[in-house]
Amino acid sequence: MMTDALQYGSVVSILVPVYNVEKYIAKCVHSLCGQSYENIEFVFVNDCSTDNSVSVLQQTIEQYPERKERVKMISHVANKGIGQTRNTLLDAATGDCLLWVDSDDFLEQDAVEMLVRQAVQQQADIVTTDSFFSYRGEAQVSVVKQNFPEASQSYIEGLAFHETRAALWGTLSKRSLWTTHKIRMAEGVNFGEDYFATVRLFYFAQKVAVLHHPLYYYNQSNLGSYSSGSKQTLHFESMIRLFDLLQDFFIQQNDLPRFENYLAKARLMDRGAYLLHTTPVLRRKYAPLFADVEKQYPEIKLPFSGWQRFLLKVITSRLYLAGDLVILMAKVFRRYLGVKF
Repeated sequence: MMTDALQYGSVVSILVPVYNVEKYIAKCVHSLCGQSYENIEFVFVNDCSTDNSVSVLQQTIEQYPERKERVKMISHVANKGIGQTRNTLLDAATGDCLLWVDSDDFLEQDAVEMLVRQAVQQQADIVTTDSFFSYRGEAQVSVVKQNFPEASQSYIEGLAFHETRAALWGTLSKRSLWTTHKIRMAEGVNFGEDYFATVRLFYFAQKVAVLHHPLYYYNQSNLGSYSSGSKQTLHFESMIRLFDLLQDFFIQQNDLPRFENYLAKARLMDRGAYLLHTTPVLRRKYAPLFADVEKQYPEIKLPFSGWQRFLLKVITSRLYLAGDLVILMAKVFRRYLGVKF
């Protein structure tokens, strides 16, 4: 059991991966350096950006001389992807707790202070919050309230149907939770790499606290970010590997029976979501994926609409042309008539 109790004033390491965010990183850095909380270490890792991200970052840091000596800037000599970039950030961090912030996102001014206060008051290993989703800068902002059960198993099970958040961003966690249990990103996994870490963090956490106050702005308008690319094959292959790794993890913990149903739900849910939003070529390639899981767990009812379940039935029955036609028609109806399915 972890006994490293946090105190107000503990050092917080803010960890920021940087890749091709020249349009967004200044706003991010202003929000970080302008935090009301004083005792912050800032760690930035540039994964070989091909734009002016680094120069914008440096220029913005210069505007905060009182923060400058607490800034670490690291650059990879070759592009390693988001998974290894997060590991580099972990290795460089020295704070008592970690806060992950993506370099195209930003924080409320009192975000760190509120997270630390909640962690101290609750003596929590992890503190998580609601968030703002920002579209087109701040022109369109919506508050996303997440379901955050404080029991670790319930949180992990909620990931299966996307009821809880798998992302690391906006979540404060004790660094000792990472180091004690040797939690790192899976090398070579560059989509959903934080899902793998999140499950293990919540698995080992003794206490999880929830702050129902949005403090983090998640930017959904950056088409150049790590997570918004069009490499859809990577999405499928990363998903397959991540669930295999998680299964191996639960086996190592002698705890697979407790999480077998969660793994089955998660595999089928993500397969369905990807098949509904991919290309015809990839639908054909991955339609048979996890057919054995579906056969073994016929009682699992995925939280898709009736229309979506119909489409998935067509796709997984390998009626590909029919599925392509129906999906095309649905896109036309949605775009021109505003019909949602």
